[in-house]
Amino acid sequence: MTRLEALEQVLAAAEAVPSAREDQMLTRVEWNALNDAVRNARGKTAYLEATLARYVLVDAANEDEARRLGHGALYDLYADLRERLGKEVPISIITVRPATDGAIRFWHHPTVAREHTAANGQR
Repeated sequence: MTRLEALEQVLAAAEAVPSAREDQMLTRVEWNALNDAVRNARGKTAYLEATLARYVLVDAANEDEARRLGHGALYDLYADLRERLGKEVPISIITVRPATDGAIRFWHHPTVAREHTAANGQR
């Protein structure tokens, strides 16, 4: 896909937002279409980063960037364990791979997103 085609895809998805906004609601399909179009236009891929116990999704241009961004996100995710143990916890990334559509849908499910946000002390 050319850069122009990717940007056209973003514009097409973005054009749907104002009309959906009139109804005060976007479907998950519409949000996913916009998110996918923007990620594609930026030349990014959603990568899954996993340790043995926890995982995060990051948007990155390649595996090296994904590993760097994923390490930071996993470090934040392990804050509760560091606090409970009173010491640093090593982050050992076991998996770095492009995320499947299923993993992305699961991660963006409202319940999962809410639980992740609450678990990280975010509002």
